[in-house]
Amino acid sequence: MINIDKVVKVGGSLLSSGKDYINVAERIRNEFLENGSNIILVVSALKGVTDKLIKISEGKTEELKDIEETHMRIAYEIEDREAEETVSKLLKELRAKVYSEHITQGKRSHVIQSYGEMMSSALMAGAFRAIGEKPGTVSALRGIVAKEAGGETSIDYERTSESLRNEISRLERSLSPIIIEGYIASLPDGSVVTLGRGGSDYTATAIAGVLFIEEVYMITETSGILSCDPKLVKRPKRVERLDAVEAKLAALYGVKRLHPRTLEPVEALSIPKTIIIRSITGDGTKICAENGCTSDGVKLISVREHHGEHEITVIGKNSSHEALFSIEKTEMFSLAKSLEIKSPHILQIVFSETSSISELVDRIHEKLIWGAQ
Repeated sequence: MINIDKVVKVGGSLLSSGKDYINVAERIRNEFLENGSNIILVVSALKGVTDKLIKISEGKTEELKDIEETHMRIAYEIEDREAEETVSKLLKELRAKVYSEHITQGKRSHVIQSYGEMMSSALMAGAFRAIGEKPGTVSALRGIVAKEAGGETSIDYERTSESLRNEISRLERSLSPIIIEGYIASLPDGSVVTLGRGGSDYTATAIAGVLFIEEVYMITETSGILSCDPKLVKRPKRVERLDAVEAKLAALYGVKRLHPRTLEPVEALSIPKTIIIRSITGDGTKICAENGCTSDGVKLISVREHHGEHEITVIGKNSSHEALFSIEKTEMFSLAKSLEIKSPHILQIVFSETSSISELVDRIHEKLIWGAQ
């Protein structure tokens, strides 16, 4: 089998034109391929397409024309004949599936959504060919095997290890990068399933886990994970490093850029060792699998609305007692409905619904992240 040393995932937020696909291909060639890395490239659907495909699956078929025009336009912009032919074929299949009466309603959404990733994979392969590379492609519907239990879909690591290795072994060793769709998989009976919002991240870490690849790069439009939602605070700070526990808590409490199951392969398989979430230009956040690889202190502040109240969750290794002590010394303490240390890593503050929540969050953020008096 081809010796692969890195998994790179490209987010759909970076992909909205032929120029974008070419730019991503050139960046990956310059940073990874020319430095001797053999990579699996996990590709998301282009920006906004999954939402449109969901609408189509719900009967809003007027969105289909826009999907067709957008993908063919991008294929022409890339100027790769094979990509044009593949995308055209996939669009014809998609149109047939949209109007088919033989797909059950439960499977319909998954089947229709899967075409976003398949077309994006074809476009990305075309972009690499357009810049003179020789990419290989693997179908996630053949390589990634899922299972269902308790109403949830997850990746079956044992079956995926076997099927993915078999698919890769069929490729010529000279092909690079190897491109595969994120977000989609198949059940053992061949049924198409999707892995939930942000599921391409989960695909990337699962692939690393089953193929024993230590490094995963998740490339998106932002420079890693921010300390808080920039819509709520004036001075969000890029988080330089998180350990596996902090990252899992961040995902569970709804911090953007982390799919809740991204860290699952790390827990189950003890690999990948490093996950880097970063921009196309390089700045980002490093997640290290080993607990204890980061210093103590507050790293993140998450805000969620729940039953008319605002839950502010402060996350950071061994930070909860110190964070509580800091808040207790301010007037914000009297405004809080409750403060609870949920673990050594988590302090949760609940405020009743208030129009000044942004101001409160910003003040807490300044106090705990920047140390403002």
